[in-house]
Amino acid sequence: MAKGGVVGTTAYIIHSSYFEKPLDVSVYTERVKSFVPSLVGEMVTGPLREESVALVLEEEQDSEGYLSEDSLIGHIDRPITLLRPTRIPSYGELNTSNNTLKEEGGLVQDPVRVGVIVLVVTSENESWPLLQNPPENWNTTAVILISTSTSCKKKRLLQAPLLFRTPSVALLCPQAHRKFNSISKPLFRVWTWKPFVAGKQLVDLGTWNKKDFRTKRRLFIDRFDDMSEKTMQIFAQTVDRPLFYEDLEGQIKGINLKILQTMSSSLRFALNISAKFDVSWTEVLEPVKDGKNDIFINFSLMTPERMREYHMTVPYLMEGYGIMLEVPPLLPRWKNMLYPFEFYVWIATLVSVISMSITYHLIYQEYEKSFVINAISVFQCLLLNSMSTIPKLWRIRLFLFLWCVVSWILHICYTSNLIAVLTVPAFPKKIETMQELADSDYRLCVLDYGDPVPEALEISDHPDLAKLGRKIDRVPLDYTFFWGGIERCVYKVLNGTHAHLDFWSFIQIFYRILGHGSKTYRLKERLYPGYLVLLTYKHSPWKYKIDIELQRLTEAGLIKKWLADTMEDFKEYFSEEKSDGLQPFSLSHLQGPFYMYIGGVYISLMCFCGEYIFPRKIVMER
Repeated sequence: MAKGGVVGTTAYIIHSSYFEKPLDVSVYTERVKSFVPSLVGEMVTGPLREESVALVLEEEQDSEGYLSEDSLIGHIDRPITLLRPTRIPSYGELNTSNNTLKEEGGLVQDPVRVGVIVLVVTSENESWPLLQNPPENWNTTAVILISTSTSCKKKRLLQAPLLFRTPSVALLCPQAHRKFNSISKPLFRVWTWKPFVAGKQLVDLGTWNKKDFRTKRRLFIDRFDDMSEKTMQIFAQTVDRPLFYEDLEGQIKGINLKILQTMSSSLRFALNISAKFDVSWTEVLEPVKDGKNDIFINFSLMTPERMREYHMTVPYLMEGYGIMLEVPPLLPRWKNMLYPFEFYVWIATLVSVISMSITYHLIYQEYEKSFVINAISVFQCLLLNSMSTIPKLWRIRLFLFLWCVVSWILHICYTSNLIAVLTVPAFPKKIETMQELADSDYRLCVLDYGDPVPEALEISDHPDLAKLGRKIDRVPLDYTFFWGGIERCVYKVLNGTHAHLDFWSFIQIFYRILGHGSKTYRLKERLYPGYLVLLTYKHSPWKYKIDIELQRLTEAGLIKKWLADTMEDFKEYFSEEKSDGLQPFSLSHLQGPFYMYIGGVYISLMCFCGEYIFPRKIVMER
């Protein structure tokens, strides 16, 4: 068999460069730098083709160098933001609204929304200030670090503070120069770091080529799919029902605890939860802000102030602040007689009786009767009593017939629900809105544990809320009380002088626990309605995993189910005795009719005495 023109022999064609000596380090470094523009072009047109990209260089290059602006992005047919400050102070801050680096005195480039930042490290060490001292509000979700150093220290670079704060990270390091000669193309190895996998933190993704890394998901793998070596440090209050609390048996329960336990089984992280009752709000929040604790699981609404100091998860429940008031005392039983008709109906009935009496007196000319006698005849029809005499004129009979029909309808409407009239308690009108509360004499009682709502009310632009803010009475924390001093607000509410402001779900549960559920009620209108979130410290790279799991639980309806179950548990444990609604008649129920009977007897007696003292003779003409 002949191959390559040689009969019976296999011929191998070997390039002459195979026999060349390996390149010198400095020469190879220049080769690597010269390949960076091509590498950036392959990334931008490959896995990053749908992303907005910003390119950051470690140091300024000569306009004729390999990393000049024209060399890096001149050949790329799409917008690329190029940031090349000379030193870390010129970075200033990272604008969280549009993720662009800012210099003192202005933006380096026009504001753009950056999805991926590509960093090019050209020095032999890893002490670049941007890597070791990142901006405070660094908010980029993906970073590609390209090192041109032949001694690329992968572990040190991937554990730099800047990359630790970033969820998605990829490091490209050139392979050893000894394997290359003057005509071979430099190869880059792609690495990433999984911080919470024991013994397998450094992950080799393979040698860079556009075909293998054609998608963003292939370039940026999930660094936090396994968090088995992570222990979430949590410190919380135990009075935050129904989110996180201690039951009567001393066990920690709550919706947020169930959320964390479900997440820990899915993401395989451990939980180290310490909880106290006698701890202030600030003592719980500050460790999260400083990074000593990982997650804040007590009540937290999504607010701009907290967004500046913490990272927030996706919302999982609708909450707000509720106001508790005392149920107004019952009206006297005799007022139940007025209950079937509203005030305007009574006024209309009175006006109708007077007008009908006047009309009847004017049109009835058969006998010369007084106005009082004619008015009594009209009132007899209203009470469905028979008349002693019937007028002879048919127009008068028709008039009385129509009035009797109207009186019959009014009588039926009033007496058809007589049992309800006599047994249903009559309440004065309740306060139902914030405006009514602001205009009332009630003051607002708030437990002073560091919540910002009282200050927000005091400086509110809304007139009703500002009026409430001027009527706030703060109750200091006092752990000599079982509930930390909140009992003082309860006493004020039951005395009828104050309304109580606290969390929407907690305040209803709290009064039910104390046995005052039937004596108080919660306004239907929420104050500062908002969404509940969990808080993590700034730059927590694993927060997106918490967001994904929390979103799944919310969409599956599990969180609302847990909330409903928790509320049912409170109803069972702290339910008050309820009657079936049936009760026997008592003298108090018949108070109204009894008073009317006594009044009628008194009026009859007065009429009898008047006729006895001032007798008069009526002469009837025959």
